[in-house]
Amino acid sequence: MSATNQVLLYYQFAPISDPIEFRSRHERLCRELGLLGRIYVASEGINGTCSGTDEAILRYQEQLRAEPGMSQIVFKSERVSEVPFHKLIVRVRPWLVNLGEHSDVDPVQEGGGRLAPSAWRAMLEANPDALLLDVRNRYEYELGRFRNAIPATVDQFFRFDEWVDSLELPRDRPVLTYCTGGIRCEKFTGLLRRRGFDNVWQLDGGILGYAAAEGGAHFEGDVFVFDERLRTQIGATPNTWSVCHHCGEPTSRPQNCANMDCNRLFMCCERCAVAKNAVCSAGCAEAPRLRKVDPIRPQSAFLSKGRVELVDGNRGLNES
Repeated sequence: MSATNQVLLYYQFAPISDPIEFRSRHERLCRELGLLGRIYVASEGINGTCSGTDEAILRYQEQLRAEPGMSQIVFKSERVSEVPFHKLIVRVRPWLVNLGEHSDVDPVQEGGGRLAPSAWRAMLEANPDALLLDVRNRYEYELGRFRNAIPATVDQFFRFDEWVDSLELPRDRPVLTYCTGGIRCEKFTGLLRRRGFDNVWQLDGGILGYAAAEGGAHFEGDVFVFDERLRTQIGATPNTWSVCHHCGEPTSRPQNCANMDCNRLFMCCERCAVAKNAVCSAGCAEAPRLRKVDPIRPQSAFLSKGRVELVDGNRGLNES
C-alpha cells in the first residue's frame, strides 16, 4: 500500500437535526471516495476515524466542513503504509460519548478550559501540584501515559462519575485531564464542573495532538489507537512502558483474550501470546468458546469482536 494514504481522526459537537438522514448521506459520500473506517453520528455531532488516499481525504474534509456547524472541525491525520481498516462502518448512536446520566453535558457551555500542547507542557512543568487525570481505560493507561497521571479505576466511561466521587479530589488545585484525541475530555470536564470543580482544563487535541506538537515530552510509552494498528509511537524513539500480563517483561503489545466470552484487552508479549494461546488466564484457557487467533497479529481478535467500537468501554466511540 502506498504511503500516500492517511488515517484521519476527528470529532465535532454540532446539532444534527436528522441523524438517520445524515448517516445515509454521509455513508454514500464515504463509499464514493473509497474511505474505510468507523464513523458515528448523533444528534449532538459526529465522531470518526477513517482512511483513504490523499485526494480522497482532502475531498472528504472539504465536504464535511461544508456541513452546518462543521466549518471549524479539527482533523488529525497520520500517514500510514497500510490502511488500518478492513471495512466502512457509519452508524447512528444516541450520544457521541456515553457518560451515563451525565451524557447530556454540553461541552460548549459546560466544558472546562483548553490548553494547547505548548501550554499543557508549560503547565505540567510549572505546576507539580496539579491533579493529572487520565480519562481513558486501564489498558490504554498501561500502554502509555503522562508521568504521574492518576488512572481510572472503573472500566466503562459511563461510570466515570463514580471514579470522580471515589477520588475525593481537593477543590483548591488545578485539575488537568487528557485522553487520546480530546472527545472524552469534552464531556468529562463538564462532569467535573457539575461536581463543583472550577479550575479544570483539558489537553486540546489530546495525546495525538500533543505528540505532533511536543513529541514525547513528559509522556511514557505508546498511545492506544482504535484501528488495526492498536498503538502508535509517541516521540522520536520507542519508549516501552507497559509489561506483559503473564511474564512481567516489558512489552507494548495489546492482545484480546481468545475466550469469546471474555475478550479482555490486556498487555501480552509475543512469546506469551504463543505459549498461552492468546488467553488472559487459566480459566479462559478452558473456556468452551475459544476464538481461533493468530497470536502474532493481536488485532485479528480485536477486530473480530468489534472491540474497536468502543473506546475503552464506551461502545460506539472512536477516540478522535
